[in-house]
Amino acid sequence: MPIRREFLKWPAERPPSWAGVWPTAVGYHGCPPHRRLGGFDFFCPHLITRGRVKVEHIPDESVRLGPGDGFNVFPGVPYGYERQDQDVHCYWVRLTGPLAGGFLAAMGFRLERRHFRAADPDLVAACFDELLALAGEYGRDGDLRTVEVLHRMVRGYGYHPEPREATEPFASRVRDFMEHEMDRGLNIEQISRAFRVSRSTLFLQFKNAFGRSPMAVLQELRTARACRLLRETALPVREVARMCGYSDPLYFTRDFKRRQEVSPTAFRGGATGLGAEAPRS
Repeated sequence: MPIRREFLKWPAERPPSWAGVWPTAVGYHGCPPHRRLGGFDFFCPHLITRGRVKVEHIPDESVRLGPGDGFNVFPGVPYGYERQDQDVHCYWVRLTGPLAGGFLAAMGFRLERRHFRAADPDLVAACFDELLALAGEYGRDGDLRTVEVLHRMVRGYGYHPEPREATEPFASRVRDFMEHEMDRGLNIEQISRAFRVSRSTLFLQFKNAFGRSPMAVLQELRTARACRLLRETALPVREVARMCGYSDPLYFTRDFKRRQEVSPTAFRGGATGLGAEAPRS
């Protein structure tokens, strides 16, 4: 069966001033083999509605996804895909804007969670169909309809984590939470409240599990992620800082240099620092 594909450039090239996220193109394809793609400056959520697809998040992950599964492409992060069945249909939309990263996080997409099953795949597919229709016929209310559809798409993806095993050590669950929610910039007080324990209890749990304080573990996680993003992506340093939980890129640069003995730019250019390994239970 021939691979069907559609690519529609978004008709409104300039987003309204009040829109923090905006599409630049929308379409669908049959996932022909692409072994290594990347270097893009946009986010691109996908939804598979038919067939199976092998998705490679280079260099560390390869998964096989099927109908109802979504995956996201991040700016500057290489990836690849290849259809596993003859008949495959996969929607996609390119998103940019100052709030695009937070918008994708609201859907559930993060670097540590680049794929998952959509909460309501039919709703997401319907939103893609509406975007395709809008791209083909953009009326006077097109701007408002675009934003409304995108926000319904967030609800359709609606990631919810699977329940944790009760037997998993408490400190490990908190550490995973730190890593998954890092770009929110949570501090130790907020993390303690999220798990309904005191800071002193959290400190004792981490000392017993990892031999370090919660703050030390959080900083190690941030540094490990920063090193990985600098090595493996072309993201601007300010975006690396945001994804590691720093609201101030200058403070991130100073903190990174203090820990790694080189600046983020020098590290990316090939200078060697101390390295960073995230603590494991």
